[in-house]
Amino acid sequence: MKIIYILILLFTSQIFARDQKYLYSESADVFEIMDQLSRWHPAINDVIEKEWKLKFGEHFNNKNYIEDYINLRKKYYKYPIQTTDTKTVFSKFSIANNYFSNTFYSSSSIGEALNKLKKHLNKREVKFLANFYTHFKDKITVFVKESTFFKSKTKSYIKKMKKLKAKSIIRNARRFILQKKSIKNQKVLFSWWPKDQGYKIDIRGKHIIVRVHPENTTSYPKPKELIKYKIRTFFANLSSNEKNNINSIFLKKCAPKGVDGAELLELPLSIVFSEMLIEEKKLKREFNYHKNWSVNPWINLYAKLLFPELKLALKRKDNLLGEFILNATSLCHDVMTLNDFSSSFKNN
Repeated sequence: MKIIYILILLFTSQIFARDQKYLYSESADVFEIMDQLSRWHPAINDVIEKEWKLKFGEHFNNKNYIEDYINLRKKYYKYPIQTTDTKTVFSKFSIANNYFSNTFYSSSSIGEALNKLKKHLNKREVKFLANFYTHFKDKITVFVKESTFFKSKTKSYIKKMKKLKAKSIIRNARRFILQKKSIKNQKVLFSWWPKDQGYKIDIRGKHIIVRVHPENTTSYPKPKELIKYKIRTFFANLSSNEKNNINSIFLKKCAPKGVDGAELLELPLSIVFSEMLIEEKKLKREFNYHKNWSVNPWINLYAKLLFPELKLALKRKDNLLGEFILNATSLCHDVMTLNDFSSSFKNN
């Protein structure tokens, strides 16, 4: 298709090692910038839209292109979109992975991604996407030129992650949460973000998108934070039935006031894996179990309660859907009971 060939020339192709886990892909970067600008999903905010106005003195507003892109994006997104009032122990705002987005994440250029999409989309849809990216090419390039710094940053991340020696803990977490299911070719992808913003990490199916300004070296997330999000992708990739089963067991007995969504279980358990187990392995007898693991009082307390329970569960080769979830629910219920007792004592 001629228009795709032209599009390959418009963006400088950044070749990357496809088996590399921490990388910069121009295709993923461009896709994420435009996906954010379209705001097709409630998990997407207006940060880049505001930056577009600052950079170019105009609103990101081309009704025909945007509406058609949103319709196309939703057509190939086969997952329910959760609302803020959904009761769950998992994140409400992760966007599931599908072949549409995964094609951009696994390609080095927009042209390569569009050529792959020809197998799944009809000709009219592929042509629309080519026109869509071509129409906004000049402005997108302004962002992408700044992203060249990501290449050196990803190399330093690889070195830091090796020093943590967390492979076995991540593997145990995957087995514990997903059981026999595997996540192949998971990537941590870096994408442009405004300089005045702190980093933002999003889960996109099995992949992790790190949004940060390329040259803002002091605001990059620490390696342990990325490990925590790796753990959280395992939760995101549970089936709907598995999530519903866990929600029904947990929320029946555990619903502390002011705590909702991932704060209930996903985040505390992710901290146990990504921070507590790693530090215990590294520090051994000097490990300080009693320190603060989160500024959120509930997450801090519940992570400490789950820590010994998780170690026992791993020892007996249990999994998230086994005896562990019953014990974790019981621990939460005990905390709520104690809180109710304390409140009634104060009132008296």
